[in-house]
Amino acid sequence: MEGKIINKETGEPIKGAMIYVTDESGNSVGNRKTFSSKYGYYMFENLEGQYLTVYATGYHTITKIVLNYSNFVLNFEMEPIKKGESPNILEILSNISDFFKKHKENILIIGSIIILLIIFKKYFTK
Repeated sequence: MEGKIINKETGEPIKGAMIYVTDESGNSVGNRKTFSSKYGYYMFENLEGQYLTVYATGYHTITKIVLNYSNFVLNFEMEPIKKGESPNILEILSNISDFFKKHKENILIIGSIIILLIIFKKYFTK
């Protein structure tokens, strides 16, 4: 399975978006994740009947179900968060909490999340 992550408004590819496998409730399944290339492309194997969630800084998070197709293309058009607009904070906190539980042994990832929270506070809160 493969796809492309693009900006819904401009059609430009989104580099470095995190694509991870979740259940129907949005909780991470295992440690299955990947990141989009500089051209916005990603690839996964063996995902039938599961969900993919895409997170990229400055965009609303998207979750889609993966249907039972072996050679399936699933593209994501991500909507930018506009200045002054509040993203779904409960979704963000849930994703961050789940991410910490799964990756607490990796200090680099935790540091990156802290930096993202600082950026979020600076640009998306009043």
